[in-house]
Amino acid sequence: VVYHFSQTSGTFTPENQDPAQQEIFNSKAIRSKPFSGGSNLIWAVDLENGKRIIFKPEHGEVDLFPEHIRGSLFKREIAAYEFAKILNMQHMVPPTTIKEVDNQIGSAQMFIEDAKYFLVHNSNIRSLQDAALFDVLIGNLDRHGGNVLMKNGELVLIDHGFAFPNSPAINHIYTKLLNALIIQKEGQDLREDHKEKIQQLLANKNQVAKKLEKFLAQDEIGSIFVRAEALLNAARYNIAP
Repeated sequence: VVYHFSQTSGTFTPENQDPAQQEIFNSKAIRSKPFSGGSNLIWAVDLENGKRIIFKPEHGEVDLFPEHIRGSLFKREIAAYEFAKILNMQHMVPPTTIKEVDNQIGSAQMFIEDAKYFLVHNSNIRSLQDAALFDVLIGNLDRHGGNVLMKNGELVLIDHGFAFPNSPAINHIYTKLLNALIIQKEGQDLREDHKEKIQQLLANKNQVAKKLEKFLAQDEIGSIFVRAEALLNAARYNIAP
């Protein structure tokens, strides 16, 4: 996704968005209210098209991991959705794009109606494996029970402001999903289709970097590939201590 800033209109104009992102971006915000949860400012915003989004303005960001995360958190929210599309796993991350609400720029993510909070015993192994793969590759520093949801038996991954750290080190990653896999020993070995996803990712580094460079720094993008190689070599999801 490429974003151009128009000095005359004061708004961002995105190009090459998917239909779900366009639906968020193009619909006018008609009402908003504070949304509880998290360390950053969050608003629930109703759109003119009848949809609801979770809006995270840049001005309300609080960086809890300044040694690993630098720059805007809202861009990482968008990068996570774009990366999910690269992996063909966009069904796990709600559509997310950039938006202005009340003259504030930030990330806008589609609100998932009727979602429930994550429970290990209600999750299937394949969903846990998918989420673990995603979290390790993006270097997620903040996956816990409050930012993974469930709907129709499938996991829905939210809150990615503290992903894509500037270091490839894996020992910073905290993910309840990895812990769940470790408990269920049969879920630890890397699936063959996940090996193929990683191999394809590594074979297309330039294309991947180009898709993410609007949101992430070069060392943050490079760290993705380091973690990918480590995961492929280990052939197991629980490479984080």
